[in-house]
Amino acid sequence: MTKAQRLVERIRAHNRERAIAAHRMLNPPLIFGEPATIVRDSFNRPDAASLGNAETGQLWTATLQSWGIISGAAYRTDTNASRGAAAIPCNGADVDLEYVYTYGADNEQGEGTLRLTNSNNYITAGIERNSVTLGNVFIGSFQAAAWGGYVAQVANPWTIGQDYLIRIVANGTLISVFVNGVLLASGTIAFNQTATRHGIGAFRDAPAGAYVGRFKSLIIKRV
Repeated sequence: MTKAQRLVERIRAHNRERAIAAHRMLNPPLIFGEPATIVRDSFNRPDAASLGNAETGQLWTATLQSWGIISGAAYRTDTNASRGAAAIPCNGADVDLEYVYTYGADNEQGEGTLRLTNSNNYITAGIERNSVTLGNVFIGSFQAAAWGGYVAQVANPWTIGQDYLIRIVANGTLISVFVNGVLLASGTIAFNQTATRHGIGAFRDAPAGAYVGRFKSLIIKRV
C-alpha cells in the first residue's frame, strides 16, 4: 500500500469513528429500570430562613407563607392558621413525589403539593389527625367532594414526633396517596394537568404550637 493509500484509509477510518459518535449522540441507548429522578433534597443543610436550592440544583419558592430549614428539615417558619406551600420546577406534570414527614400536631396537615400554577391553584394531599386528605385548591378554596378525594380514615391517629413516609403519585387524572407503602386514598381530577411545579405544603386550622411538622428526604421522579 502506498503512502497516499494509507492516508486515504486513515481518513476513512476517522470519518467512520465520527459517524459512529454522531449516531450515538443522536440515538442514546435505552436504559430500563427506575424512573428518572427530577428533584432530590434531603434538606440537610444549615438552618436558614428560606429553603434555598435542592441538591439537584433547582430553587425552592415559597408560594404561601414562609418556609425555612431547621435541624436538617424543611418547615413552615410562620405560626399562622392558614395554608402554606413551597414548590420547585420539575419539567413535568406526571410525577411520583415521596418524602418523610415528621408529624407535628393534630391541627397541622403535612402535605405534598402537586401541579401548582400559583398560590391559589394546586393539588394537595397529606395526613392529619387520623385521616389522609386529598383535594385541590381552586381560586384559594379547598375542593374535594366533587371528585371523590378528601378523607380516608385510618385505624389509629398519627403520633406526634414520628416519621411517616408519604408518597403521592400523579399520573394523568389519577392521584394516589400512600403512607408507609400502603395505598390509603385516591381520586381522579382533570385539574392543572400541564402544571409542572410540585413540592410540599402545610395546612393549619389553628395557630402553630411549640412543635410543627417537618419535611425530610424528598424525591420527585417522573412517572
